[in-house]
Formats: sequence, C-alpha cells, structure tokens
Amino acid sequence: MSEAAEQPVQVSDDVTLWGLLVEVHTSIGRAMDTEIEQALGLPHNEFEVLLRLGRAPGQRKRMTCLAAEVSFTAGGFTRLADRMEQIGHIRREPDVTDRRATFLVMTESGNEVLRKALAIHEPSVRERFVQHMSDAERAVVESVLRRVRDVHHPMS
Repeated sequence: MSEAAEQPVQVSDDVTLWGLLVEVHTSIGRAMDTEIEQALGLPHNEFEVLLRLGRAPGQRKRMTCLAAEVSFTAGGFTRLADRMEQIGHIRREPDVTDRRATFLVMTESGNEVLRKALAIHEPSVRERFVQHMSDAERAVVESVLRRVRDVHHPMS
C-alpha cells in the first residue's frame, strides 16, 4: 500500500461542519420518524406534508411549492398526494387565478393526525435537539438556517 493511501484525507472545516449537520439530521431524524410511524402509521414524507400544510395560511399550498419544500420530483409528489387524498388527509382545489396550478388543502382528518403526530414530535425535538442549546444559540441556529434556506428555496 502506498504511503499516500495510508494518510487520512484532509478536509476543510466547512466540509466538516456540513458533515456534522448531516450526521445530526440523519441520526435524530431517523429516530423521530420511527417514533411517529410506529405510533400512528404515518410515514415521514406524509408528516412533512401535513406539517407544512398545517402551518400555511388557510392550511393550503400550491402543489409545486409543497413538492419543492419536501424535495420531491413532480411525479413522486403527485403519487404521494394521491395516497394522502385517498386516505382523506388532504384534498385538491384548483387555483382560480391560474388554471395550471392546484392547491393541496388540509382536511379535518389531516388536522387530527397532525395533532397526534405533533404530540409525539415536539417533545422529541426538544429532548434530542433544542435542549442542547441556550436560547441565544437557538436563535442564531434558526437565523442562519432560515437565511440559507431562503437563498436556496425562495418559494418557502
């Protein structure tokens, strides 16, 4: 084996920071997704859609905007929306200002499932993530994440 192959690759602090963010998201996110899915049978991607609709004005969003927020392709998101509509958690409404667009709207069933999921999710977020930061650190993390998100997803 050559001497170069035996040496660890040197990476910048930027790459390390990104790696830490990915590691934390992966380990915490997987655990929280499992809790909700086991308790309610609600897959993570459906929870994300319900959460984003629940927080939106009028509990409705354009499908294209929602698909971008949850990082789905148009076709993949359409299949997800089809499943969620069949279950009764959402419904589609045409956008009267743009015939090409469709809104997804939360139903009462979707609201009920979201409330149950949040009763599991919120304490888990606090325990696994937020409690490890001071209020000032939390404010900085939130500010930075929003700024970076807004640069890359201006529709949000």
